Amino acid sequence: MREGIFSKIAQAVGYDDIDFESHEFSRKYCGRSKNKNFAYDIFHPRMIDYLLDNNDLILEIDGPALAVGFNVRLRVDQIRLNYKRLQQICTLIPQYLFE
Repeated sequence: MREGIFSKIAQAVGYDDIDFESHEFSRKYCGRSKNKNFAYDIFHPRMIDYLLDNNDLILEIDGPALAVGFNVRLRVDQIRLNYKRLQQICTLIPQYLFE
């Protein structure tokens, strides 16, 4: 989730943001998880680099669901490209988390 007003409100009521090794990533994105180890497993250096290079993506994981969102509505001709980006994100998630 991108850092924004709703993440600031959540922090104010006790949902702390997870800080990652990359200060740039932690400044731009708000990470929350009941299981911090899970968050660190997902957002390893290669994933962080990918998301920083693709900063138009909003990534959310809730249980077995992975959602990729955007700040703008996609045109039809952008769907295939973004499906490939979703596949790339899936390759960056460690396999043991799927088991």
